[in-house]
Amino acid sequence: MADTKLSTVKTSNVSSVDYTDRPQSGNDSAQDLFRVEPRDVDSGNTWTPEFSKWHGYYREIAEFRSAIDKIVSWVFGNGFEESKDLEKTKNIKGWGKEDFLSIMKESLRTCLMPGDSTTEIIKDKKGRLINLKTINPGTMTFHLKEGMLKNYT
Repeated sequence: MADTKLSTVKTSNVSSVDYTDRPQSGNDSAQDLFRVEPRDVDSGNTWTPEFSKWHGYYREIAEFRSAIDKIVSWVFGNGFEESKDLEKTKNIKGWGKEDFLSIMKESLRTCLMPGDSTTEIIKDKKGRLINLKTINPGTMTFHLKEGMLKNYT
């Protein structure tokens, strides 16, 4: 039970506390928990995602990883409903043992980290989809024209 007697209250001398070492003081030498570089909305005609930085955040910060994984889990749930288009994705194997669903989950997870994901579409000679290979978005440069995606390199 809480002590409600006024005579037992203890006081502190807060006038001796030095606030210059706190981030709120405006002192640049103070250490913030996270440091983010400022970025303009339309900063140019090309953009390369900082995937390695955001992947590091994903691996090191459990709250960030948990939020992304929860979104991916919510979006895909138990998978896809059967349809005639789903039959086209049956033989897609990605890298190793990946199937279509795991490729889509990983693409969304990657997209939520740095802001985009890239996947190579592989077709046969007749133009039919035969495979999808995930590409590191940190190696891709996105070319924009008037704020719209023009192409990748």
